[in-house]
Amino acid sequence: MFGSSRLYEKVTQTDLLSSHRKIIEGERMPAFFVADSAYTLSENLLKPYRNVNLTPDQMTFNYRLSRARVVVECAIGRLI
Repeated sequence: MFGSSRLYEKVTQTDLLSSHRKIIEGERMPAFFVADSAYTLSENLLKPYRNVNLTPDQMTFNYRLSRARVVVECAIGRLI
């Protein structure tokens, strides 16, 4: 569904997020969307690792990504 949306088209076909890059600890960090595992991984979309033989670093990444998604979902809930 997301893959056929106008937002997906804008994100993948244009440089929509480039103006939102930030410098953090001297590194230029890109903007990105956080998603659940149902989405297809792309350059501007982060999703969790599949839960198969994860390393500790991958489990930490999944946990932190999940926490970020909760924050975003709560913010959207407040807007609606």
